[in-house]
Amino acid sequence: MTARNPDWRRRLSYWGPRLAPCLLFLAAHYSMPHLENRIEKYGATFQLLNDTAELYRVVTHVFIHIDDDHLFKNSVGYLLALMRWPQGSDLVSFYGVFWGGALSGLLATHVEQRYRRTQMEDKYGLGFSVVKRAVGHVHKAVMDRVPFCGSSAAVFALLSYTAVLGDRRDLTATWRRLDILQVALLVAPEVGAMYHVPKSDVWSVERRVVGHWAHLGAIAFGLLAGVLE
Repeated sequence: MTARNPDWRRRLSYWGPRLAPCLLFLAAHYSMPHLENRIEKYGATFQLLNDTAELYRVVTHVFIHIDDDHLFKNSVGYLLALMRWPQGSDLVSFYGVFWGGALSGLLATHVEQRYRRTQMEDKYGLGFSVVKRAVGHVHKAVMDRVPFCGSSAAVFALLSYTAVLGDRRDLTATWRRLDILQVALLVAPEVGAMYHVPKSDVWSVERRVVGHWAHLGAIAFGLLAGVLE
């Protein structure tokens, strides 16, 4: 029994910190069964993030999910990335990619809102700069209050990171092709959904809690992190 303790402790010290985010996904979701309560306490909006007292939401919004389906998909993706994570990689690299993906998702969402705002100004500005500025002001005031949440960006970053590292390990050609396929499966649906925006529905599309721009921003971060590793 004594001889096994070091191995048991080593496994726990490795898997424990890496499984912690997924356990927090579950704890946050099922300890607060009502979505409104989860969003109010731990979700994020750009208006709230402008207040330094609310900056903790940069972290907490990652652990909040809209429904069971949202939670399930992100948890499965997280565990798949964790199973393929390079064994020799340290914990700092793991959480660096995880949180880097989450922040990249926030940045991409901010870029998306600015892009949509320009669309709204062009559509409803009537060609007058004063009207365009007014439309842009109203759009920003409304969209800054739209909440967002979820670990999708962080998970996408982990998955794309492991796909890149797959090509750099001593694997067979078949596995390398599967890594390339993994990247394609991550990127293609997001690009398609991002551009499939009806021109008459620019406003309502942007009000979605989870955005494809955030996913693509995180994928780009994960791929870059994997290449530079």
